[in-house]
Amino acid sequence: MMSLLVLGGGSQKNKTWVDECASFFRHDFSDVNKIYYEHWRTGEKDIDFELEMKKISSLLAGKEITELYVCAKSIGSILALKCIEKGII
Repeated sequence: MMSLLVLGGGSQKNKTWVDECASFFRHDFSDVNKIYYEHWRTGEKDIDFELEMKKISSLLAGKEITELYVCAKSIGSILALKCIEKGII
């Protein structure tokens, strides 16, 4: 299955961007996944990389993904690179 992972920037304002990207690409991928960062909900200033990597790992676990694409901006790009480094994606 061809899957897309959408990772926004650090600001909660990026939630709209995440939703718009997921909506825009929904016809191009069998599976579209988006992450809402925990610090958006809690009001904390910074992203918790370890927590978000665990969420991504859980989100993708068990899926038969043959191709994974990432659409990311700002801190989401760093999160994607950390996930690649750890073998999560």
